[in-house]
Amino acid sequence: MSGFIFPSSLMGIGIGVKRIPVWSTMVQTSASGKETRASFQSSPRWRYEIPLNFARVLGFSAQTATNEMATIQAFYQSVLGKWDSFLYTDPYSNAAALTSFGTGTGLAGQTNQLKDIEGFPIYDLNGTPSLYVNGTLQVVTTNYTLSNGLVTWVTQPGAAATLTWSGAYYRRVRFDMDEFQMEQLCGLVWGNAVLKLISVK
Repeated sequence: MSGFIFPSSLMGIGIGVKRIPVWSTMVQTSASGKETRASFQSSPRWRYEIPLNFARVLGFSAQTATNEMATIQAFYQSVLGKWDSFLYTDPYSNAAALTSFGTGTGLAGQTNQLKDIEGFPIYDLNGTPSLYVNGTLQVVTTNYTLSNGLVTWVTQPGAAATLTWSGAYYRRVRFDMDEFQMEQLCGLVWGNAVLKLISVK
């Protein structure tokens, strides 16, 4: 499980990212046609399809300051295709602004998992978050500790207290492909690729 961050700032990445929630449901159909369904996930996995329209090789022009082709190839090789996970900035869901993540119970030992803007758990933070109880900023280690998005309260929030937070976060993903195909568009430009990612838990 690496700490590598996907290079979303590459100039050739298009805006047409596909973002697909993936659930896991078993459907069993009886002889009468009646269905019994069971869901095996409490939150979705996310599949992303990212268009890489072009990646320039150093020397393409005076404005090409980095070897974009080498950057994306080196990143893909570093995680061994599907093998290792890394961090990705979801273009839609990547920052919380006074987002709710629960209510206080007043009971000792309370823990709460931080949630994204859609209400699903998040585990990988981008920077240091700010946590609030009834609008009052809390102090890390004094009021709470934090590990993988899980808040353990040192100072217990009162019963029915409103818990909110602000900060940025990543999705942990891996490539959903062991082959990475790019087309040479001209001498020093490659592209017409689709990078397929799937979130992991």
